[in-house]
Amino acid sequence: MTESKSSAARIYALFTLILVIVVFNSWFLYHNFENVRENQFWLSHTSEVISELDKTLLGVREAEGAQRAFLLTGNTDYVKVFQIGRLDAETHESKLCSMTSDNPIQVANCTILKNLVGERITHLTNLINQVQRGSQSKEVIQSTLATGKTLMDALIAHIDRMKSEESKLLSQRTEETRQARSLFFMTLVLTTA
Repeated sequence: MTESKSSAARIYALFTLILVIVVFNSWFLYHNFENVRENQFWLSHTSEVISELDKTLLGVREAEGAQRAFLLTGNTDYVKVFQIGRLDAETHESKLCSMTSDNPIQVANCTILKNLVGERITHLTNLINQVQRGSQSKEVIQSTLATGKTLMDALIAHIDRMKSEESKLLSQRTEETRQARSLFFMTLVLTTA
């Protein structure tokens, strides 16, 4: 009788040990899966931020191109195209700043970006308004275009800095994701072996 109690106790202890191992492995596997999923989210997020930077710059360039077309032709249809470009730039800049609100470096960069986009758009708008009022001369237009180039160069340089920051994050997050995937698959193999 003591032998059967001893066998039952061993079986119970073995069953308990196996159950603890299975529960721990399940938790560990789930935790690793969540790490992979979170890293994938941040990889996607970083790519979206870079895309919003590109779209912001594209909106400003569309507004700039429409302004130039208006200056060359006097066709007011280009003013409507300008407004669309302006709105696109401001919309993407706003979305970008919302997306990076968790990153203090990019929050500071967004403040600068907002000012640079605003300055460039205001500069473009002012020249359109001057031409529409008829209060422009070739010298004023040439001077204004030169200032516009300086503003645009500053905007492009700042966007490049922001992209560089995001590229660093992308490299870091890519490595973290690679490591998390490796750990997940290793854990999967070990828990099913």
